[in-house]
Amino acid sequence: MERSLRTVSAGSPSEYIPVGAERAALLLAAYYRRRGEGENVARVIRVYGDAIIRMEGSAAATVYVHALQTLHGQLLHFRLRADADALNDRIRVAGIASAAEMKPITVERSIPRAEVEKFVEGVLMGNAREVLVRIALEFLPRRAQLVPALRQLQESAALLAMMPKSITDSFGRTVAVVGPASTDPEGRYIDHLSLRFGLSVP
Repeated sequence: MERSLRTVSAGSPSEYIPVGAERAALLLAAYYRRRGEGENVARVIRVYGDAIIRMEGSAAATVYVHALQTLHGQLLHFRLRADADALNDRIRVAGIASAAEMKPITVERSIPRAEVEKFVEGVLMGNAREVLVRIALEFLPRRAQLVPALRQLQESAALLAMMPKSITDSFGRTVAVVGPASTDPEGRYIDHLSLRFGLSVP
């Protein structure tokens, strides 16, 4: 496995695919951690990290920032906080570049005026408290619906469910970290809820 890590991490950045190095590094890090070999844990994670950093300028910014965020989460998972903190500036710069790469996609949908007026009239009936409760019931996703969907998603993408997830702001700075699904189920639920809420609200 050490040889595999060296091989997949030493290639040209233009040919580098982070999944191979990440997988090898995580397996080795877990093995060394079970043996209490902290220095080897740090070493293999840093080999993987160096390969990620070499992607700068050769990979698309969206791919690069995602790889950096994943690396940041793994560094925190293996208690290498100083290394994780050192990535923040790179993540911020890559996040800005990634946002600049994105292109807007617009979709038009026509809703009959009578349908809109009927909906608004029904929502606005009653006092302010009743209106707010009605809006919340209409638009907020329900936990009973989201939990099974989240569980199914985690089963279909088991590796992603095991990895911490970094939450970044519009400048690419890490503002929060969600742990693996096995140790931070509530954090995973809130993250999933925020994604669904953001996509559901007009």
